[in-house]
Amino acid sequence: VVDTGSAAVAPAPAPNAAGAPPFEIERLEWVQPDVDLLEQNRIVIDERSSASAAYKALRTPGRQRMRRNGWKTLAVTGTCPNEGKTLTAVNLSINLAWHLTTSVVLVDMDLRNPSIHRYLGIDTRFGVMDYLNGDVPLVRAGVRPGMERLGVIMNDRPVANASELLSSPEAVQLIEEVKRGDDRIAIFDMPPVFAGDDVLAFAPLVDAVLIVLAQGTT
Repeated sequence: VVDTGSAAVAPAPAPNAAGAPPFEIERLEWVQPDVDLLEQNRIVIDERSSASAAYKALRTPGRQRMRRNGWKTLAVTGTCPNEGKTLTAVNLSINLAWHLTTSVVLVDMDLRNPSIHRYLGIDTRFGVMDYLNGDVPLVRAGVRPGMERLGVIMNDRPVANASELLSSPEAVQLIEEVKRGDDRIAIFDMPPVFAGDDVLAFAPLVDAVLIVLAQGTT
């Protein structure tokens, strides 16, 4: 986990849209994913499994360091495709949400190649792009995928001007909204570092970056 030094460089957040409801996980639409599909996609749904234990080994020191430094936002990336950064972002979010006092918001900010909706097998009416375009408030762009303390904001529409959107006032406002709340952690699934300049544009806006590497490959 790398400190991005965000406090000194992040631009001021844009004002809330008039009349927009606050972003609260409890207000999100409840969606129950298909358990068989989750298992097929290697999403960890059994807290007692060996796979869950591996993610807990990542969750515990990561959460401790974030609390110690007052960090609330974490971007997850890799160096190239197929290293497991999205799978890590999803499973880490689930494991964090299993903690009795922690609430988590997972946001698909891989705007060029969004995939969280495929991992979870969820089709939604609205998502990240609808919020960034000003079409809906953020509370309508997210869902609760079968967990009380986990909110997910997905995206199913690749865009070409991703780096511009990721450094826009709307993206700053999104971060400000999802990180509010006691013991709240916001996790952003990003594209790989070498896929373009998206991560470089977004990293100054978050507190830390987790880089996922594939053993024997990266």
